[in-house]
Amino acid sequence: MIEVVRGTERALLHEGQARAAGTLLWLYAPGREQEAWAAVRALVAQLVEQTGSARVGALLARHAPAAGFAFGSTRAALDARGRAQADDWAAGLRSHLSHNFFLQRPLFEAWGALLSELLATTDRALFVPSPYRLDMPSLAAFKMLVFGPSGVAKLLLGWVDDAPDPSQDEHGIVWGYARAELDALALGVQQLPGASSREAPARGSAGGLAARHEPEQTTDLAALRQAFGAFAFTAALRLGLALEAGGLVTDAADQAELHAIIALSAHNRQFSAAGNRRLAAFIERHLLAALRHEARPAERSALCYRLGSRVGGAWATSMPGWPASSRR
Repeated sequence: MIEVVRGTERALLHEGQARAAGTLLWLYAPGREQEAWAAVRALVAQLVEQTGSARVGALLARHAPAAGFAFGSTRAALDARGRAQADDWAAGLRSHLSHNFFLQRPLFEAWGALLSELLATTDRALFVPSPYRLDMPSLAAFKMLVFGPSGVAKLLLGWVDDAPDPSQDEHGIVWGYARAELDALALGVQQLPGASSREAPARGSAGGLAARHEPEQTTDLAALRQAFGAFAFTAALRLGLALEAGGLVTDAADQAELHAIIALSAHNRQFSAAGNRRLAAFIERHLLAALRHEARPAERSALCYRLGSRVGGAWATSMPGWPASSRR
């Protein structure tokens, strides 16, 4: 059973709450869209509650290199082989392709397989009332579950009519998902074999899910590295800006890493934002700050490449008459 239900977020929440107790697992973390893996951790907490920690823990251990990106205890228990696999999957500051899903795909394929095995332990359907409420890695893992080789047997997906189309902030950063991306997700699910769709009845007020989950990640350099490594660029950008504002990073090498992660997270989230001069200026400021503190030749080379290709291109393509063929 795969069903796409279209309506307001309020109506879609009613859809879930009207179902009999114990028939749905919610992939939903309202207010935590900028926290890496928040929705996935909330989902796993529900599975632990239903099937027991031993069963869920065994599956997390079986997929430990992937699970460790979301769960610190699993990451800490990795052996040398598991750490090497996790390092191979992670985003790197030297990479010029971390924005590209072909580089991200191995990690999220692994998470798609893990989610499929976790859901196989229960007869409940997966309910995603508001995809725009999902953090970046949770949404990517969900897409690989649905469209990857494992697939999902029972899914109720909300197509939210009143999802906001986010605007730029003062730095040119767009913090949410474009409506077109969410529409494409719903349309893709509708094309799956056996999928159906319908409209949700209009409803009045509805509350959200009071899910129990792990506490929010701490705001420190380790959490910043972890978020960036997991391609959770929204979370990394939020954490990085909080660290900068609080003056919590003072070591020169750490400051270089902080500013590089801020710049590359902003870049990787909005790779196609040519002509966005506010974003270009924001990225340039942090790349230059990283260069001021960075002493390692390889890291400096990567920062200079990104400074020339991304910032230079964004400023140049904003000029009237600049040839379209020059755009990255």
